[in-house]
Amino acid sequence: MIEISQFRHKIKTHGLLLSLFYTAEFIARPTWRKIWVEPFLKSYSQRYEDIIIDDILGRKNTGTYLDIGAYDPHRLSNSKRFYDRGWRGCNVEPNPRRFERFVKDRPEDINLNVGVSDSAGKLIFYEVVPDAFSTLSDKRARELREQGAKFKAEIEVPVITMADLFERYLHHAKADFCTIDTEGMDITVLKGNDWIKFRPRVICVEVTSIQNSEAGSQEGESVEGFMNSVGYRKHSVTVEFGVPLNEIYLSEE
Repeated sequence: MIEISQFRHKIKTHGLLLSLFYTAEFIARPTWRKIWVEPFLKSYSQRYEDIIIDDILGRKNTGTYLDIGAYDPHRLSNSKRFYDRGWRGCNVEPNPRRFERFVKDRPEDINLNVGVSDSAGKLIFYEVVPDAFSTLSDKRARELREQGAKFKAEIEVPVITMADLFERYLHHAKADFCTIDTEGMDITVLKGNDWIKFRPRVICVEVTSIQNSEAGSQEGESVEGFMNSVGYRKHSVTVEFGVPLNEIYLSEE
């Protein structure tokens, strides 16, 4: 199983005691979220990314977001905090089953059942158990197979670019922030934007997947290097299991 493979990797990189601590914290977290984090802090992100973004943007009452690889309208969501307050935006989720949850729970948002890449077309969406590991990246899918992940389905889905999303669906409003969680496709997604024309104030990108495995990325290329090249600076990093989870960037303009 992929969970066992990951635990073994943590032991190699962090040692047994620290790995056991992180695992125990991970197991206890759902209860902590239900009794404190969600009802009182109103945070639904994996590691409080939504609170960090909210603080950066001055806790505005209204605004616009773009959520790429949205996954779920409630759980592990960087945008739910804002939707509940009255913000509106666009959620992009290639998994057909998970997309239906957005149709039901986010009726006032724009919800799209597509993937995102650096060019328009079609790609295979690999539906993995657990769902959070599902990906459009062929190489990431091969890595997951080697780690023992179970695959539920392979679905051909349409893909568009980040620039397409802004142009077609958010052209009427400047997005305050964009969050990207695409399991091995993050740099590829970022390359599909027109960074001169569309510049959200805040970009939150997952960085736990091996970036060199991404389609379209160059050897040694990092999210930080790319974001710096288009005029963003790193604001903060959240951590999961002792390794970087998400990097948050601010536009320098």
